[in-house]
Amino acid sequence: MTGEEFTETGSSEAAPTAFPTEDIPIDFENGTFCLTGKFIFGPRSSVEQLIESKGGVISKGVTQMTDYLVIGTLSSPDWVHSSHGLKIQKAVSLKESGHPIAIIAERDLIELA
Repeated sequence: MTGEEFTETGSSEAAPTAFPTEDIPIDFENGTFCLTGKFIFGPRSSVEQLIESKGGVISKGVTQMTDYLVIGTLSSPDWVHSSHGLKIQKAVSLKESGHPIAIIAERDLIELA
């Protein structure tokens, strides 16, 4: 779901995330955002500042209060064993149980900011 397999590229570098995300409008004002992965935009703190400047609230984890999970464009090949893999799993689980959390890509967040 993320990046290339080591056997395909021979590289242990982070690769672009290929996770199915949603093409939806983003309501920054009072929306609660959780970030996962690594971002091309810059350090996570820069992405957080962008969201907060638009009126959004940052959450460190995915909860019932989370409106958006933003997946960074870059991720580690071992994402499933890290905290951002767990955040994706939690968001998908919440979504399947009827919670209206949106899973969005970094590029969509930046384009709509």
